[in-house]
Amino acid sequence: MTTSHIIEPTSTSQSLTFEQALIRAASAYEGHADHARLAKAVEIAKAHGITFNEDGTATVQGSRHSHHVNGTCDCADTQFHGTYCKHFMAVELTKMAQNHLKAHYAHYPQEQPTPWQCAQAPSSCTIRWEVDGIALMLTMRNSSDQHLFARLGTVLPRIKDTVAAARQQRRDVARTRHNDEAAQADTAATRRTEPDPGDDNAAHFCVTHDVPFTRRSKGNHVWYSHWDDDAQAWCRERR
Repeated sequence: MTTSHIIEPTSTSQSLTFEQALIRAASAYEGHADHARLAKAVEIAKAHGITFNEDGTATVQGSRHSHHVNGTCDCADTQFHGTYCKHFMAVELTKMAQNHLKAHYAHYPQEQPTPWQCAQAPSSCTIRWEVDGIALMLTMRNSSDQHLFARLGTVLPRIKDTVAAARQQRRDVARTRHNDEAAQADTAATRRTEPDPGDDNAAHFCVTHDVPFTRRSKGNHVWYSHWDDDAQAWCRERR
């Protein structure tokens, strides 16, 4: 892996930043590339998510996977559409922007600042998980796989504990809501079944099923009863 030098000039009238050089490079693609892909390529280049390898190829850190660029890209967009993808354009834009910077400061050497060395981490990984329908992502980078794995051994248990705590909290909230709704339903049922003192049926209440009897009559014969859904039969008051 080679180290790229991102030039951050001082703020003067003749200075040129990397982002300014990048926008200038992107203008060369306008009309020749899809605007959405071009905009995403600029964002990748701005984030310095590109590693230039010693063999002349480049590795681009995508949203989910790293992609290999060597005249073309191995991503699905290139394979299926056969057009410039955002990864390929990000590499080309970065090269063009660096060339713009070199040409600019060759013309204005007095403005040339001390280069800031930066490089893509040689070891990186992305962890994705979901909590209550919310997708979360954590990207970790380090100088070697050994150091990265050591960090993962610390981070992964914390993520699992956080997810477990979030799910337990969700269950607690659901249980509390269920208990509240059940209590409200019980209160409403009690209000419906409590006999009205002013009602003739108030004195005729079934303590077995906790419901009032209803007065019924046929000719001179009067009785009190109610329908029992569980037994599928009439429950008649006994006196």
